[in-house]
Amino acid sequence: MNKYLFIEKNLEKIIRSNKPVVGLELNSISKVVPYPQSLNLAMEIEDIIKSSGAYPATLGIIDGKLIAGLTSSEIAYLLSMDHAPKISTRDISYFISQKLSGTLTSAAALFISKLAGIRVLSTAAIGGVHRGAVENFDISSDLQELSSTNVAVVCSGVNYIFDIPLTLEYLKTYGVPVVGYTTDIFPAFYVLDDRLKVEYRIDHPKEIASLIDTKWNLGIKGGVIVANPVPPACVIDRETMESYVKMALEKARQSHIDRKDFTSYMIEEIDSYTKGKTMQYIGEILKNNARLSCIISEELTNLYKE
Repeated sequence: MNKYLFIEKNLEKIIRSNKPVVGLELNSISKVVPYPQSLNLAMEIEDIIKSSGAYPATLGIIDGKLIAGLTSSEIAYLLSMDHAPKISTRDISYFISQKLSGTLTSAAALFISKLAGIRVLSTAAIGGVHRGAVENFDISSDLQELSSTNVAVVCSGVNYIFDIPLTLEYLKTYGVPVVGYTTDIFPAFYVLDDRLKVEYRIDHPKEIASLIDTKWNLGIKGGVIVANPVPPACVIDRETMESYVKMALEKARQSHIDRKDFTSYMIEEIDSYTKGKTMQYIGEILKNNARLSCIISEELTNLYKE
């Protein structure tokens, strides 16, 4: 056991017993949904996972401790923080050494999931290659962590604010399989763009679990992206979203937004353009991805019993 990692007792027993577990990060909620609605959503997602027969493992850092299996009071503490720090993999050692607290990016959640023995992480969307990366070299650390960490991520693709074709090319280069669950189209969070294709389409969670298990048994390191389409009611027209992104990009340029705050700024700005629709939709997307994560985690558990 890593000396910096603290696993909630019931969760530790569940992991050791090879029962289905789903990892969760809070950053997807905290950067879009205000408190206390964010707490209600986090608890609802945990309840969905429990009712689906899996065990929720919400992840975070509190007072310099890496925690797998946050309590409801710990979740409330992180979500109620004013401007809660967003912790990526490179920040973990600093936050531990300084005994600080914060929510996790997908990259940091992947890292902690691997330490804890959690095979499946559920989130809204992963980060990607930023638009203009040829000039600014801004690439989310989520992608690098995926290339080296054996955890499967169930998500609704990549947020449309990123350069998605370049993101998919990056994932291909670093050997991260992208599986479309019941779809040939790579979901761009709220957008369905039929110009974006997945490498593999698989319609059954059992077959997705088999692909994940086979990859790791072959000794091929790194994660797998399970791209789950957003619910139809949460889809935003591509042309409309593109116009919002361009407006937000221009405003960010004029406001000289720091690169570290760029993604959060873009998300908040676009939510204002949609009159709060993206905040409303995020809950449905997270719950939808959590349900699929439970099924895949259970199928993986069954394979490890064989």
